[in-house]
Amino acid sequence: MHRLLRLISFSDARHLPMALKLSLLTAIIWSLVVAASLQWNLHSNRSQTMKMAYAEATAVRDLDMTLRRWALRHGGIYVKVSETVHPSPFMDHVADRDLRTADGVALTLKAPATMTREMMDDYAKVGGVRGRIVGLRFLNPVNAPDAWEKGQLEAFAAGDRKEIWEIADIDGQPFLRHLRAWFMDEGCVKCHGILGYKAGDMRGATGVNLPLASYYARIAAAGQQLIFSHLGIWLIGMIGIFWAGREGYLREAERKNAQTHIHYLAHHDSLTGLSNRYSMESRLRQAMAMARRHSTLLAMFFIDLDQFKVVNDSLGHHFGDRLLVEVARRLTLCSRESDIVARLGGDEFVIVLTEMEQRNDAIQMGNKIMNTLRQSCSIDGKSLYTSPSIGVSIFPDDGDDCDTLFKNADTAMYHAKAQGRNNLQFFTQELTQKALERMELQQDLRIALKERALELHYQPQIRGSDGAIVAFEALARWHHPRLGWVPPDQFIPLAEESGLMETLGKWVLDEACGQLAKWHAAGMTEIGMAVNISTQQLRTADLLNDVTETLAHHGIAASDLELEVTESVAMENPKEAIARLEALQKLGLTISIDDFGTGYSSLAYLKMLPVKILKLDRTFVKDIEVDANDAAISRSTLALAHGLGLEVVAEGVETAAQRDFLLTHGCEFMQGYFFGKPENGQVWQERMQAQKNPASLAV
Repeated sequence: MHRLLRLISFSDARHLPMALKLSLLTAIIWSLVVAASLQWNLHSNRSQTMKMAYAEATAVRDLDMTLRRWALRHGGIYVKVSETVHPSPFMDHVADRDLRTADGVALTLKAPATMTREMMDDYAKVGGVRGRIVGLRFLNPVNAPDAWEKGQLEAFAAGDRKEIWEIADIDGQPFLRHLRAWFMDEGCVKCHGILGYKAGDMRGATGVNLPLASYYARIAAAGQQLIFSHLGIWLIGMIGIFWAGREGYLREAERKNAQTHIHYLAHHDSLTGLSNRYSMESRLRQAMAMARRHSTLLAMFFIDLDQFKVVNDSLGHHFGDRLLVEVARRLTLCSRESDIVARLGGDEFVIVLTEMEQRNDAIQMGNKIMNTLRQSCSIDGKSLYTSPSIGVSIFPDDGDDCDTLFKNADTAMYHAKAQGRNNLQFFTQELTQKALERMELQQDLRIALKERALELHYQPQIRGSDGAIVAFEALARWHHPRLGWVPPDQFIPLAEESGLMETLGKWVLDEACGQLAKWHAAGMTEIGMAVNISTQQLRTADLLNDVTETLAHHGIAASDLELEVTESVAMENPKEAIARLEALQKLGLTISIDDFGTGYSSLAYLKMLPVKILKLDRTFVKDIEVDANDAAISRSTLALAHGLGLEVVAEGVETAAQRDFLLTHGCEFMQGYFFGKPENGQVWQERMQAQKNPASLAV
């Protein structure tokens, strides 16, 4: 009931289910019918009760008229004169008003009107209903009309009407007032002829005042009974309507759920919940239209799992289905919300990468898919390994419609199968080659990290005031057995994409602290170490423990370690970064902001970061002696840092002019090829030991 009443209160029922709309309409109609019935019954009750009052008033009037006519026919009666009964002074003109009996008893005539009035007075004491006669001309002042009666008598005399009913208050109580015209009979002339009346003239009117209090009480009692009875009927009806509406709503909900489920099955794969081929093609056409409008690219990845039949045949379809569900989950995590992920059937999947700005985005996505699907999958305690063969086609270069794009991606996938499976092929050979090279390099990096085949080089940081080496920055380097030295700006992004950055960061921290321990053991105790912290490391809650354990393992004081966080990393999640960096600072570490000026620092957050050092990026230093803008930026950065109580390390110093400019403007520390290139730890140890004063390195 409460739910239905809430529905009735809705101002807009356009979105309600049909069953509830019908219930709402039925409830409204039922309420109106019951209300109309109640109104009609209340009106009927009042009408019937008032008719009873009218009937009683008429009966009293008829009684009055009957008594009056009887007395009139007999010319009145003679009564004995006594101390309380005297001859009427209003009948002095009647010759036989007074008589005396043979035995000498004095009698006086009581006129029919007087006799009837006295009877009605007695009746009023018993029944509360008073009958009377009034006239415009009267003998007895008792028969004088009041204002209302006078108005009615004048209307009677004018012939407008002969009878009137009206409800009025008399002394604060409700009364039914009734008047009926009274015409002169022959018997009336005897007494009233003196007033000028003749037989047939309107003499006046017979009136009745009927008290209505008891009738009103009866109307109220009956009305209360009607209200309660109709309320009960309304509630029973509403309960029935609610029950019927609920049943209808449930049936309609079941029907809609069935329709929704059918629609879902028509557009989704029942096992994985991904889009099916029909839905994928529909969404692909929309995505292609958007790409044409905005001049962007699309990439379709046709993915087939290698040796999937072996899993089904050896472990059963249950394991195969569980593996497909897990693959679908991983592909969904690889993609963005705007991308399309679908299962075509069997072990074939499709991902459509939308809103691409450049073709390299497809290469990165392909690597991400390959790395994700190559990882083992645990099902019921068994570790399953699968690999994908992926074919990629690019819109619009490899197809301007769904069928062509799909056909070319399928062709590229079969080419991947032909190349030995477990690889990615583009329909365009150039992109295929780039993708293969990138995946191979990523796999080689994974192996290099596992075998600790990378190495650290160290670049000195010089104190500006005396040229002494105060610290080294640890820089990861990778010498590939086939490609030679791989630049950091090439393998660092690979590590980030493949989820290897946290592993790489831990290795750099451990290796750098180990080298610093060696230098301290060799007597170079004034030297500190600066290590870069990646985004993944700063996000993890294990960073504090990793740093603490590494320092303890190598016996390094926290004050000898500086952690460098790039500007973009610190600003990615400022509140979280502040909390993590404050915890690290409490250990005694020095925190610095690397590459300052190249990101999007908010000074509001920067002042809250527990930072001691700003590193001025090399892009502002390299042309500092020839470019006024770079010079202005460098001066402003130095002034800003000093205003915040921070020290500055200028990176990329390669000339004496750059050094002198920075010294002139109060730069505390410098780093660059002018002071030394990055070298391995042994080279720097030998070089510093060969120099009694390390400051000579800056000469």
